[in-house]
Amino acid sequence: REVIPLGNPELLAKIHQTYRVQYIQDVVLPTPSVFEENMLSTLSSFIFFNKADIVSMLQEDEKFLSELFAQLTDEATDDDKRRDLVLFLKEFCTFSQTLQPQCRESFFKTLSSLGILQALEITLGMEDAVIKTASIDILSYLVDYSPSMVREYAFQQSNVQDDDQLLINIIIEQMICDPDPDLGGAVQLSGILRLLLDPENMLSLDTKSEFLNFFYKHCMHVLIAPVLANTTGDAPSKETSQTAQLLGLIVELLSFCVEHHSYHIKNYVLHKDLLRRVLVL
Repeated sequence: REVIPLGNPELLAKIHQTYRVQYIQDVVLPTPSVFEENMLSTLSSFIFFNKADIVSMLQEDEKFLSELFAQLTDEATDDDKRRDLVLFLKEFCTFSQTLQPQCRESFFKTLSSLGILQALEITLGMEDAVIKTASIDILSYLVDYSPSMVREYAFQQSNVQDDDQLLINIIIEQMICDPDPDLGGAVQLSGILRLLLDPENMLSLDTKSEFLNFFYKHCMHVLIAPVLANTTGDAPSKETSQTAQLLGLIVELLSFCVEHHSYHIKNYVLHKDLLRRVLVL
Protein backbone atom coordinates (compact mmCIF):
# COMPACT_ATOMS: atom_id res chain seq x y z
CA ARG A 1 0.00 0.00 0.00
CA GLU A 2 1.37 3.41 -1.03
CA VAL A 3 1.03 6.15 1.59
CA ILE A 4 1.63 8.69 -1.17
CA PRO A 5 1.81 7.59 -4.84
CA LEU A 6 5.37 7.03 -6.05
CA GLY A 7 6.03 8.37 -9.52
CA ASN A 8 9.23 6.36 -9.99
CA PRO A 9 8.50 2.75 -11.11
CA GLU A 10 12.14 1.73 -10.51
CA LEU A 11 11.91 2.89 -6.90
CA LEU A 12 8.59 1.12 -6.38
CA ALA A 13 10.01 -2.13 -7.79
CA LYS A 14 13.08 -1.87 -5.54
CA ILE A 15 10.91 -1.36 -2.44
CA HIS A 16 8.79 -4.42 -3.28
CA GLN A 17 11.90 -6.46 -4.02
CA THR A 18 13.55 -5.48 -0.73
CA TYR A 19 10.54 -6.41 1.40
CA ARG A 20 10.15 -9.74 -0.38
CA VAL A 21 13.81 -10.64 0.14
CA GLN A 22 13.59 -9.46 3.77
CA TYR A 23 10.56 -11.71 4.29
CA ILE A 24 12.40 -14.67 2.75
CA GLN A 25 15.38 -14.07 5.01
CA ASP A 26 13.37 -13.55 8.21
CA VAL A 27 10.55 -16.07 7.77
CA VAL A 28 11.11 -18.59 5.00
CA LEU A 29 14.76 -19.59 5.34
CA PRO A 30 15.88 -21.99 8.08
CA THR A 31 18.10 -20.85 10.94
CA PRO A 32 21.76 -19.98 10.20
CA SER A 33 22.95 -23.13 11.95
CA VAL A 34 21.17 -25.18 9.30
CA PHE A 35 21.48 -22.91 6.30
CA GLU A 36 24.70 -21.81 4.62
CA GLU A 37 25.96 -18.72 6.40
CA ASN A 38 27.52 -17.23 3.29
CA MET A 39 24.13 -17.27 1.55
CA LEU A 40 22.59 -15.37 4.48
CA SER A 41 25.46 -12.92 4.35
CA THR A 42 24.82 -12.35 0.65
CA LEU A 43 21.13 -11.72 1.30
CA SER A 44 21.92 -9.31 4.13
CA SER A 45 24.28 -7.35 1.89
CA PHE A 46 21.68 -7.27 -0.88
CA ILE A 47 19.04 -5.88 1.52
CA PHE A 48 21.51 -3.39 3.01
CA PHE A 49 22.46 -1.86 -0.34
CA ASN A 50 18.87 -1.88 -1.57
CA LYS A 51 17.81 0.12 1.48
CA ALA A 52 20.57 2.65 0.84
CA ASP A 53 19.40 2.98 -2.77
CA ILE A 54 15.77 3.45 -1.67
CA VAL A 55 16.70 6.27 0.73
CA SER A 56 18.80 8.01 -1.92
CA MET A 57 16.05 7.74 -4.55
CA LEU A 58 13.36 8.97 -2.16
CA GLN A 59 15.58 11.84 -1.08
CA GLU A 60 15.88 12.98 -4.70
CA ASP A 61 12.09 12.92 -5.17
CA GLU A 62 11.29 16.44 -3.94
CA LYS A 63 7.65 16.25 -5.00
CA PHE A 64 7.06 13.08 -2.96
CA LEU A 65 8.74 14.39 0.20
CA SER A 66 7.03 17.78 -0.02
CA GLU A 67 3.66 16.05 -0.31
CA LEU A 68 4.53 13.76 2.62
CA PHE A 69 5.23 16.66 4.97
CA ALA A 70 2.32 18.73 3.65
CA GLN A 71 -0.12 15.94 4.51
CA LEU A 72 1.60 15.18 7.81
CA THR A 73 1.10 18.76 9.05
CA ASP A 74 -2.32 19.36 7.46
CA GLU A 75 -5.07 19.63 10.09
CA ALA A 76 -7.47 18.00 7.63
CA THR A 77 -5.44 14.75 7.54
CA ASP A 78 -7.31 12.04 9.47
CA ASP A 79 -5.62 9.91 12.14
CA ASP A 80 -5.45 6.74 10.02
CA LYS A 81 -3.69 8.57 7.21
CA ARG A 82 -1.37 10.42 9.58
CA ARG A 83 -0.50 7.14 11.28
CA ASP A 84 0.54 5.65 7.93
CA LEU A 85 2.59 8.76 7.10
CA VAL A 86 4.43 8.74 10.44
CA LEU A 87 5.15 5.00 10.22
CA PHE A 88 6.49 5.48 6.69
CA LEU A 89 8.72 8.33 7.89
CA LYS A 90 9.99 6.16 10.74
CA GLU A 91 10.83 3.36 8.28
CA PHE A 92 12.53 5.92 6.04
CA CYS A 93 14.71 7.03 8.99
CA THR A 94 15.45 3.38 9.87
CA PHE A 95 16.63 2.74 6.31
CA SER A 96 18.91 5.80 6.55
CA GLN A 97 21.11 3.90 9.02
CA THR A 98 22.50 2.04 5.99
CA LEU A 99 23.92 5.26 4.49
CA GLN A 100 27.53 6.39 4.65
CA PRO A 101 28.11 9.28 7.12
CA GLN A 102 28.28 11.95 4.39
CA CYS A 103 25.08 10.72 2.76
CA ARG A 104 23.34 10.45 6.12
CA GLU A 105 24.22 14.06 6.89
CA SER A 106 22.65 15.10 3.58
CA PHE A 107 19.60 12.96 4.39
CA PHE A 108 18.93 14.61 7.74
CA LYS A 109 19.57 18.09 6.31
CA THR A 110 16.95 17.36 3.66
CA LEU A 111 14.42 16.30 6.30
CA SER A 112 15.23 19.36 8.38
CA SER A 113 14.73 21.74 5.44
CA LEU A 114 11.37 20.10 4.70
CA GLY A 115 10.18 20.75 8.27
CA ILE A 116 10.51 17.42 10.07
CA LEU A 117 10.86 19.10 13.48
CA GLN A 118 7.76 21.23 12.92
CA ALA A 119 5.89 18.06 11.94
CA LEU A 120 7.06 16.26 15.09
CA GLU A 121 5.76 19.11 17.24
CA ILE A 122 2.32 18.15 15.96
CA THR A 123 2.60 14.36 16.01
CA LEU A 124 4.28 14.10 19.44
CA GLY A 125 1.23 15.69 21.02
CA MET A 126 -1.35 13.44 19.38
CA GLU A 127 -3.37 10.99 21.47
CA ASP A 128 -2.90 8.08 19.04
CA ALA A 129 -0.34 5.81 20.76
CA VAL A 130 1.12 4.48 17.48
CA ILE A 131 1.68 7.99 16.10
CA LYS A 132 3.22 9.18 19.36
CA THR A 133 5.57 6.18 19.71
CA ALA A 134 6.73 6.40 16.09
CA SER A 135 7.28 10.15 16.50
CA ILE A 136 9.49 9.57 19.55
CA ASP A 137 11.50 7.00 17.56
CA ILE A 138 11.97 9.49 14.70
CA LEU A 139 13.07 12.20 17.14
CA SER A 140 15.55 9.71 18.64
CA TYR A 141 17.11 9.16 15.21
CA LEU A 142 17.45 12.91 14.71
CA VAL A 143 18.93 13.64 18.13
CA ASP A 144 21.27 10.63 18.04
CA TYR A 145 22.65 11.76 14.71
CA SER A 146 22.71 15.54 15.22
CA PRO A 147 21.75 16.97 18.61
CA SER A 148 23.16 20.31 17.43
CA MET A 149 20.58 20.50 14.62
CA VAL A 150 17.71 20.02 17.08
CA ARG A 151 19.25 22.46 19.59
CA GLU A 152 19.68 25.13 16.91
CA TYR A 153 16.04 24.77 15.88
CA ALA A 154 14.86 24.94 19.50
CA PHE A 155 17.03 27.98 20.25
CA GLN A 156 15.73 29.87 17.21
CA GLN A 157 12.14 29.14 18.32
CA SER A 158 12.61 31.19 21.48
CA ASN A 159 12.47 34.41 19.45
CA VAL A 160 9.10 33.69 17.84
CA GLN A 161 7.20 31.15 19.98
CA ASP A 162 5.56 31.13 23.39
CA ASP A 163 7.23 28.81 25.91
CA ASP A 164 4.49 26.17 25.71
CA GLN A 165 5.01 25.87 21.93
CA LEU A 166 8.76 25.24 22.10
CA LEU A 167 9.86 21.81 20.88
CA ILE A 168 11.85 21.07 24.04
CA ASN A 169 8.87 21.94 26.23
CA ILE A 170 6.67 19.71 24.10
CA ILE A 171 9.19 16.89 24.71
CA ILE A 172 9.13 17.58 28.46
CA GLU A 173 5.32 17.74 28.57
CA GLN A 174 5.04 14.43 26.72
CA MET A 175 7.49 12.87 29.18
CA ILE A 176 5.46 14.17 32.14
CA CYS A 177 2.09 13.12 30.68
CA ASP A 178 3.09 9.63 29.45
CA PRO A 179 -0.03 7.45 29.96
CA ASP A 180 1.99 4.20 29.86
CA PRO A 181 2.13 2.72 33.41
CA ASP A 182 5.70 1.59 32.68
CA LEU A 183 6.61 5.07 31.34
CA GLY A 184 8.28 3.59 28.24
CA GLY A 185 7.87 6.80 26.27
CA ALA A 186 8.95 8.95 29.21
CA VAL A 187 12.18 6.96 29.60
CA GLN A 188 12.95 7.38 25.90
CA LEU A 189 12.18 11.11 26.00
CA SER A 190 14.35 11.63 29.09
CA GLY A 191 17.22 10.05 27.15
CA ILE A 192 16.58 12.49 24.29
CA LEU A 193 16.63 15.42 26.75
CA ARG A 194 19.88 14.18 28.25
CA LEU A 195 21.53 14.17 24.82
CA LEU A 196 20.27 17.67 24.08
CA LEU A 197 21.54 18.94 27.45
CA ASP A 198 24.95 17.26 27.22
CA PRO A 199 27.63 19.97 26.80
CA GLU A 200 30.08 17.31 25.59
CA ASN A 201 28.36 17.28 22.18
CA MET A 202 27.95 21.08 21.93
CA LEU A 203 30.24 22.47 19.27
CA SER A 204 31.62 25.54 21.05
CA LEU A 205 31.59 27.43 24.34
CA ASP A 206 29.38 30.13 22.79
CA THR A 207 26.87 27.50 21.65
CA LYS A 208 26.90 25.89 25.08
CA SER A 209 26.33 29.19 26.88
CA GLU A 210 23.56 30.35 24.50
CA PHE A 211 21.67 27.09 24.62
CA LEU A 212 21.90 26.62 28.38
CA ASN A 213 20.78 30.23 28.95
CA PHE A 214 17.80 29.49 26.70
CA PHE A 215 16.99 26.20 28.45
CA TYR A 216 17.13 27.55 31.99
CA LYS A 217 15.08 30.62 31.04
CA HIS A 218 12.38 28.95 28.92
CA CYS A 219 12.29 25.22 29.74
CA MET A 220 13.62 24.30 33.18
CA HIS A 221 10.44 25.49 34.95
CA VAL A 222 8.44 22.98 32.90
CA LEU A 223 10.80 20.13 33.84
CA ILE A 224 10.69 20.79 37.59
CA ALA A 225 6.94 21.56 37.78
CA PRO A 226 6.01 17.98 38.89
CA VAL A 227 8.66 18.11 41.64
CA LEU A 228 7.36 21.45 42.95
CA ALA A 229 3.73 20.31 42.73
CA ASN A 230 4.45 17.14 44.71
CA THR A 231 6.54 18.73 47.49
CA THR A 232 4.43 21.60 48.82
CA GLY A 233 4.50 20.10 52.34
CA ASP A 234 6.89 18.00 54.40
CA ALA A 235 5.98 14.79 52.56
CA PRO A 236 5.20 13.93 48.93
CA SER A 237 1.56 14.71 48.10
CA LYS A 238 1.26 11.79 45.64
CA GLU A 239 3.02 8.47 46.14
CA THR A 240 1.74 6.28 43.31
CA SER A 241 4.21 4.02 41.54
CA GLN A 242 3.87 5.95 38.27
CA THR A 243 4.43 9.31 39.98
CA ALA A 244 7.48 7.95 41.79
CA GLN A 245 8.93 6.66 38.50
CA LEU A 246 8.35 10.00 36.78
CA LEU A 247 9.88 12.00 39.62
CA GLY A 248 12.82 9.59 39.55
CA LEU A 249 13.40 10.38 35.87
CA ILE A 250 13.24 14.12 36.56
CA VAL A 251 15.64 13.88 39.50
CA GLU A 252 18.06 11.88 37.32
CA LEU A 253 17.97 14.67 34.75
CA LEU A 254 18.53 17.26 37.48
CA SER A 255 21.50 15.24 38.74
CA PHE A 256 22.88 15.21 35.19
CA CYS A 257 22.47 19.00 35.09
CA VAL A 258 24.27 19.40 38.44
CA GLU A 259 27.16 17.35 37.08
CA HIS A 260 27.44 19.16 33.73
CA HIS A 261 25.94 22.66 34.10
CA SER A 262 27.56 23.81 37.33
CA TYR A 263 26.93 27.57 36.97
CA HIS A 264 23.40 27.50 35.52
CA ILE A 265 21.99 24.77 37.75
CA LYS A 266 23.59 26.24 40.90
CA ASN A 267 21.75 29.53 40.44
CA TYR A 268 18.52 27.71 39.64
CA VAL A 269 18.70 25.47 42.71
CA LEU A 270 19.31 28.47 44.98
CA HIS A 271 16.55 30.65 43.53
CA LYS A 272 13.90 27.90 43.42
CA ASP A 273 14.74 26.24 46.77
CA LEU A 274 15.07 23.09 44.69
CA LEU A 275 17.37 21.15 47.02
CA ARG A 276 14.84 21.22 49.87
CA ARG A 277 12.06 20.14 47.50
CA VAL A 278 14.06 17.20 46.18
CA LEU A 279 14.93 16.10 49.73
CA VAL A 280 11.19 15.88 50.53
CA LEU A 281 10.96 13.10 47.95
